[in-house]
Amino acid sequence: EEDWHHNLVSRSLLWHYNPVTTPVKGMGNNKQNTPSQSSIPNQQTLQANASVANSQTQTQATKASPTTKQPSQNTTQQANKSQTSKQNKTQPSNQASKTPVIEMRVAIANGVNSLAVATSTPGEILDAKGKLLDKLSAKQAIEVLPGGPNIRVGKWTTPGGVWIKPTQGGLVYVNNRWYRGDVLLVSQGNNLLAVNYVDLEVYIGSVVGSEVYPDWPMDALKAQAIAARSYAIVHYIRPANALYDLGNTERWQVYKGVETEWNTTAQAVKETRGVFLSYKGGVFESMYAASDDIVTNVFGGKGMSQNGAYKLATQGYDYKQILNNYYPGTSLAWLDTSASDSN
Repeated sequence: EEDWHHNLVSRSLLWHYNPVTTPVKGMGNNKQNTPSQSSIPNQQTLQANASVANSQTQTQATKASPTTKQPSQNTTQQANKSQTSKQNKTQPSNQASKTPVIEMRVAIANGVNSLAVATSTPGEILDAKGKLLDKLSAKQAIEVLPGGPNIRVGKWTTPGGVWIKPTQGGLVYVNNRWYRGDVLLVSQGNNLLAVNYVDLEVYIGSVVGSEVYPDWPMDALKAQAIAARSYAIVHYIRPANALYDLGNTERWQVYKGVETEWNTTAQAVKETRGVFLSYKGGVFESMYAASDDIVTNVFGGKGMSQNGAYKLATQGYDYKQILNNYYPGTSLAWLDTSASDSN
């Protein structure tokens, strides 16, 4: 599987790709009953038969994002901070022996002319085909530079791109933030692209903490988790680029790695694991924004207001009722996203 994965990426580095830009129509606004759950048995069924339900393809508007402190520039301090979580932060989990069912490819740096990268545990530098180039000491940053068709990582220069892989369930440091999973670094002329390969559910946990406040009512967090998961699956099926599914900014969904992981958001993700919005048998592209005004102006009224979801939750609405209010005509479907042993 790893050989196939690296071979696919190696070929992707040579592809010329034109991302889909044709918008599709949005769903209607007729009110429906509380959505019901249906089951999709496994990932293969989704990949073979999935379609993207009709929805608006628009630039994501400003979200109700909490204000968070920026990480320190010092790599060693950041690694120590990440490993010693505060009481209200989630504890890092060791998933070294697990294989994600859906792995998102998130562009976490794009168009930059240099990067400092590190791993919180001993790590490896692999070329695009998976060949080991060098090993990394824990919490020791190295510089990455573009070189036209080549990429320079520390003392190594190699064509196309390289993988940064931590061991023992460690983290990867890129662009002043720590991330779970692996990172692919690609030279694009005079610029660099960094893509985080991360488990879907881990990704959603960070997105929820980036998009809304972690102390919101649990049903508002669950509604956000399901909307974010649906949006992510759409772009997993219909990637933005040959090398990544979506970006990490408000144009897509805000994603900040471990910086925005919280116990409450982790609970919301866990209790809705694999649940997404479906419309007429397809995965619904669930647009959302901070307020009703933005949803109206940007998405023509077809999307969820995050502040509105918060207010409904404080009034006693559960997450199904909140989603039904903002995405009428949809239903809840389920995909088994649980990790399995690679052995």
